[in-house]
Amino acid sequence: MAERGRGSATAARADRRPAPDAGKRVRARQPDQARPFGTAPFFLGTGATIRTALHLEMPDEPTPQAIREELLGALGAPPGKSDNRTVARLVDSVGCRLLFIDEFNKIGDVTPKQQTLCLTAIRTLHNSLRIPLVALGTPGADIAIRLDPALAERFEVLGLPHWESNDDLRELLMRVSAVLPLRRPSAMDTQRFRRLLIDATSGVTSRMFRLLETVAIAAIRNGQERIDEDSLSDDKLLLPLVSMVRNRRPKAMA
Repeated sequence: MAERGRGSATAARADRRPAPDAGKRVRARQPDQARPFGTAPFFLGTGATIRTALHLEMPDEPTPQAIREELLGALGAPPGKSDNRTVARLVDSVGCRLLFIDEFNKIGDVTPKQQTLCLTAIRTLHNSLRIPLVALGTPGADIAIRLDPALAERFEVLGLPHWESNDDLRELLMRVSAVLPLRRPSAMDTQRFRRLLIDATSGVTSRMFRLLETVAIAAIRNGQERIDEDSLSDDKLLLPLVSMVRNRRPKAMA
């Protein structure tokens, strides 16, 4: 359910909470209750914009209230004190059927007491929402979830692999090449180019795009107006992120 190739991340998914009264699920709105308005369809009865999926990022210092405020922000609602029932009602009002919580691993950075409070708040919120929940983060995300045994029973772990030099990466690079604001066609479809890119980024998506952005800017500034193998092998290339370390002696290209 999570996007492929995010790198060293873990996605955990919780489906609808099983309950004895499963027949009392949230009533699905009929199609004739929603009407399109430009590119943002809305419900005629409430005027609320339909948002079938919501994404929020775990606060840097997670607390139950901070998590609810992040969710209110994702809904476009003003911040303020709220309880799970109020938030769940607002989420239902926009027709949300899927909730993403990014950087879930941040729960592991707070005190044990705060961890317990946050995980309990998320579990009770999930009880109220009765919709699938996807937790995204580094491998520490699944460790954080295991701190609440009841919550851990609701999730399955899906690892997101790093990109490799294969046809999937070739297709991605071809799509990127087609939208680059460069005057000349780029040569990004060679195996050596892919290996140089993987060597510098370890196959992490965000790093790859930052590096491609960096060499594209350099190509504009130096007048080359294209990206090729030399763009990545140039000794003068300054890698854009501290986390990126280029192997000066890459393996021989097959």
